[in-house]
Amino acid sequence: MNSQVKKGTIEIYYETLMDIRKNFKTYFETPSLNLLRSFLYGYGLCIERTIFPMGYILREAPDYHIELGMHEPPEFREFIINKFKNEINERTLGTRSYFSLIQLCCSSEEEAFYKYFDLLKEYLETSVERLDKEKTAINSDAVTQVYESQNLSIDERYYEMLNLLGLRGGMYLAQLSIRHLEVFLTGYHTCIKNHQLHFEPHAGFNEFVCEKYHLKMKKSAYDVIEFLHFSNDLEKFCYFFKLLDEFLKANDLERYRELLNYDMIARRGNKENTILNLVNELNSNRPMEVQTYAIKKLKNTINDLSCYLILSGDENTWPNAIQVMKEIGYPRNKYALYSLISIFTRANCPDIDKVLSVLKEAEKNVLIQSIEIAIHEGSIHYNDGIWKDRIKSLLEVTQITKSDFTDQDLYDLLENS
Repeated sequence: MNSQVKKGTIEIYYETLMDIRKNFKTYFETPSLNLLRSFLYGYGLCIERTIFPMGYILREAPDYHIELGMHEPPEFREFIINKFKNEINERTLGTRSYFSLIQLCCSSEEEAFYKYFDLLKEYLETSVERLDKEKTAINSDAVTQVYESQNLSIDERYYEMLNLLGLRGGMYLAQLSIRHLEVFLTGYHTCIKNHQLHFEPHAGFNEFVCEKYHLKMKKSAYDVIEFLHFSNDLEKFCYFFKLLDEFLKANDLERYRELLNYDMIARRGNKENTILNLVNELNSNRPMEVQTYAIKKLKNTINDLSCYLILSGDENTWPNAIQVMKEIGYPRNKYALYSLISIFTRANCPDIDKVLSVLKEAEKNVLIQSIEIAIHEGSIHYNDGIWKDRIKSLLEVTQITKSDFTDQDLYDLLENS
């Protein structure tokens, strides 16, 4: 990668953002902050895995990739906190991303979309020194190698990235759906195009999918998948990778198939989908034998997907989900702890004593992280005193004190409000 490309990367990025503001329909269907978020994650991952390898990150500009969307620049978040401090109690802002902070102060996705650009423009106008420093760092020789597989081509890196996305889509998409997948890859492809790299991912794939379903009118693979019958967004998301694997096989692109590794993605997707279906069968309105079977199966299979126990079900599934959490114990239920605390603070939470017994088993430092987030959430969304009383009872049962808190202002907020 030559220095001229590196030098222009940040300017190109902000030019792209301004173009999205003016011509959002070129990139996605509706002005939505969550869609923009998925786009920026795709663009940022391309910067990280393709533009700056081929394999390097900048030691003297540690926030550079953060600036490009994979995470968030601390200065931008601080800027937003200062902008919103009169609208939201500053102590409640906590660990929220700047995307979440903007959404919190807007009544719709569209309003949040345009608010983001207004804030970004104002931030950039007051951050000239920071941007100049980043540009200087980009031209420096202080780089460090981060990838072992330096011999991969751009195409190979793309399919390697798709494998990562298929296995851990929730880490990279604002929402696990076929539309957010489309927008993420649009961000990735836009970055490739902006840096004038010669790369045309899976050319002919849309035609392959249309032919498979005997469609005379040309449509994108995303549109076709969107209108096929699936029970949930996860199935649509996984089906994209199945079709892509079929396309690669039909065109004898075995090296790309190897990197994509659809079998691994399918196993992960099938397991997640099985868990989602079992959680739905925890519903108290289902026949008792169905509920009992679901509890038994979840106890044996949930493992690292325990986050779905509370997160993916409605309140009719909560009593059985809590029972599963109780029976599998900590640490197998670790990833569901925050969701459990979240429903624990609500008036309609079932079986308070059982919830407390589940939470009491967790490691204190893990529990504190979730409690602090719950205090943030409660202070923003709830006007009654129930959530405070519930958190206080949890602190008492677990013997967590103010000195244990990472942010002791949160403890004071709980006690003094």
